[in-house]
Amino acid sequence: YLTNVRYSVFDHMTTEYHDVVFEDGISVLEYYSGSTSWRHPRIRNVTLAQSVTDLNNFFRGGYGGTGLLESINIPSGVIILEEEAFINNPKLHTVTFDDGSQLSVIQQNVFSGCTALKNADLSNLPELTQIDKSAFIRCDLPGVYLTGSPKLKLIGAYAFAEMTDLQYIRQNLTTDKEQLAKIIKGSGNGSSDWVYGIRNVVGNMFDEASQTRDKYILVLADGENNVN
Repeated sequence: YLTNVRYSVFDHMTTEYHDVVFEDGISVLEYYSGSTSWRHPRIRNVTLAQSVTDLNNFFRGGYGGTGLLESINIPSGVIILEEEAFINNPKLHTVTFDDGSQLSVIQQNVFSGCTALKNADLSNLPELTQIDKSAFIRCDLPGVYLTGSPKLKLIGAYAFAEMTDLQYIRQNLTTDKEQLAKIIKGSGNGSSDWVYGIRNVVGNMFDEASQTRDKYILVLADGENNVN
């Protein structure tokens, strides 16, 4: 059985493949460790079998945002999304996590530069323990739900920064206003200042720091039902 697929399978491709299925039995996608800053698989939509457990940096886009990837599912057996796993894929709009996900760590810059990423449901990742620095920086998520991750212990600086459409984060990890401001710095209508309109996570509300923008970042506790 074929268990490993090397990056070189798609190396120097001139043809674009719109739909690629990695079938059952494949477990490891191997990334070529040489100088590949300008190369990337010319693949748009990917379906990964449940047998896949290690993505490495197989789908990493080239420098300058040259990746063509548009959608992908993350199989339940993947435990770590490695650093820069999907970086520089500006057309990537949808990432799904299969039921029963064992994902524990999203390392830094995993989705950095995925400026079209609007659909990435993080609400049902029960084994997630950390989201590292700049993991989703400059993505386009309108909201982030992390309340289905009771083991979450760390959200790195700028993890959800510079996301111009971000309107709310639901999480139960921290109530520290300064820490939250750093996590989502620059988000919400392009503000580069301290986050404005933050509301507390435990029922009380922070004073709104500024109302000079027409969009607020709302950080709510688990259990609150409304984003007003």
